[in-house]
Amino acid sequence: MMDNGQMRQKVLITAGGEPSKAAEHREWLYLLLGDLIAGVLKEAEVVCLPLEEVLTDISALIVGFELSENVQQKLEACGQPYLSLAIHPLRYLDDIFFAFRTNSQAMLKTLRTHEVDPVLCRVYAGMVKATVLKSKKGALLPSDTLLLIGQTERDMVVYDGKSYLSLIDFTDKIITMAAAHRHVVFKPHPYARNSRTMYRQLKARLGNVVITRANIYHLLSQPTLSHVCALNSSVLYEAEMFKKAVTFLYKRDFSRAAIGIYDAWLLGTFWSTLLVPHVATVPSDIVLPFRPDRLRIALNDFWSYGEISGKIAMMDLVKSTLRRYFR
Repeated sequence: MMDNGQMRQKVLITAGGEPSKAAEHREWLYLLLGDLIAGVLKEAEVVCLPLEEVLTDISALIVGFELSENVQQKLEACGQPYLSLAIHPLRYLDDIFFAFRTNSQAMLKTLRTHEVDPVLCRVYAGMVKATVLKSKKGALLPSDTLLLIGQTERDMVVYDGKSYLSLIDFTDKIITMAAAHRHVVFKPHPYARNSRTMYRQLKARLGNVVITRANIYHLLSQPTLSHVCALNSSVLYEAEMFKKAVTFLYKRDFSRAAIGIYDAWLLGTFWSTLLVPHVATVPSDIVLPFRPDRLRIALNDFWSYGEISGKIAMMDLVKSTLRRYFR
């Protein structure tokens, strides 16, 4: 990790990830954090630039959304300090939140003082289970179930450098796991296009597998669920908080080096303290009060959460009613 003490002249906001989404994510991050960061800078400016331009500017501190391992290594080699933000895989709390990675020991030290408490995450998981219990959904899974989680076909987190992997590539391991459980259930990703083919292939190899479209948090809350298996879906990290056994068939995408920051990023003091090792800052009393779903709404990321949030469920009901009325 680098810490060369050089003060930077600007903060560059950028984004990695899929090329088709990088420009939108870059602008989104700039709109979300640009003014908040600018408010704590003494002289430096905040600039929004494409990733390819950022990689050549050694005078800047980089704040990026979903910077790949390859990009982080390039920045490290150039001696550029960076913050890479991604959405933390635990998405069932009152709001989604960021996971931060950095190559700066000084910034890492500050981040660790604000790291989300895993006990808090387990408490929230308990609240979700209590909510599901009162929802009277009934038993969704038979006893001693192994739950297989599908993922989208073209997600870079399942690309091994040659091809995009799927559950079918690990059928032998799944068969071994399935032998230790009474039932096997497949939960496809809602945006995957190959779910039917995947199910047919799994059923052909496993025989007793059934498919479910139930809400993932309802499934994780079932006492009859024993084991959750996927390539590296974020559901696996959530399942751990729901006290389920998990198996990663492929490498864990979410690095343990990433620091989850729940709501401290809404404070000016967080940014003035975090950035000061690399850019001159001023004290700030900016406070955006915590509000449930603030970041979730800003990112339009409600997958599976609506059914455990009465507020969001009511919003969806109103929208559907209005659509029917004005049809």
